Amino acid sequence: MIALKSNESVTPASAFHVPIGAASPLWFMFTGAASAGVAYWWMTRWMRPMNLEAMLPLSGADAAPLEEAAILIEAFVEPLLEAAQPVLEGGVVDPDPAPTPAPEPAPNPLDTPPAQAAAQTVVEAVAPMTEAAEPAALTPKAKPKAAPKA
Repeated sequence: MIALKSNESVTPASAFHVPIGAASPLWFMFTGAASAGVAYWWMTRWMRPMNLEAMLPLSGADAAPLEEAAILIEAFVEPLLEAAQPVLEGGVVDPDPAPTPAPEPAPNPLDTPPAQAAAQTVVEAVAPMTEAAEPAALTPKAKPKAAPKA
């Protein structure tokens, strides 16, 4: 660095200046930003889901399992078609069956008040017990009399 003497002053015309252009150190920052942008763009293109195997032609080794699977499916479906053939040809299926009545819906427990629902539940639970109980078992037993004192 050049040291100034005490009697010298710096004028703008004589000051050292850096030419901006091809020698600018900012070009490295511009290059880095552009490289990051291009890398991001390629990353978004490469990260798209794509079935590359569907674009490639099938080789002989890849086609063999497909042929085996087609044979297995055919062997499974043919007996089903043979079993359904009489039904389809003979008209066994009734095109307009008689309508079956819909089952009666169960009562909604939310329609009854809670106290009434609880009382109904208790009555339903106790009713079979009272019918099965013997009337003699419900009467109190007489207490045995004490022996006379002598």
